[in-house]
Amino acid sequence: TIYISDEESTPQRKYTFNEELMFIDDDARKNYTSSDTFGNVVYGGTLKNKTHKELLALFCDVINLLDGAKGIIVEEQFVSQEGHEYQKCSYIIKICNESNIIRNIRYENILFLINEEIMN
Repeated sequence: TIYISDEESTPQRKYTFNEELMFIDDDARKNYTSSDTFGNVVYGGTLKNKTHKELLALFCDVINLLDGAKGIIVEEQFVSQEGHEYQKCSYIIKICNESNIIRNIRYENILFLINEEIMN
């Protein structure tokens, strides 16, 4: 799980974004329910076939995309529901950062749109 927040350290503790990204292998979905994943971005794909180096590279890539974010908007779209498992969704994560470089990057069911749109 990766957490990202712009929470202030002041006693009021307010933030404009506070997101949790979970990485769950498709074969492990049966071990999770919607109460585990509710409100979170859930990577949906095969992780168990990746080497440790590939997994670490994936996590590092995602963290690098999130690093320096001034604003994040997550859009979730329902894909399917099977049994008592959590629902499968696709996600668009819009990130605004200081680089002003526009990029689109997809990791399975998550599309990152970097500086695509001005965010308030």
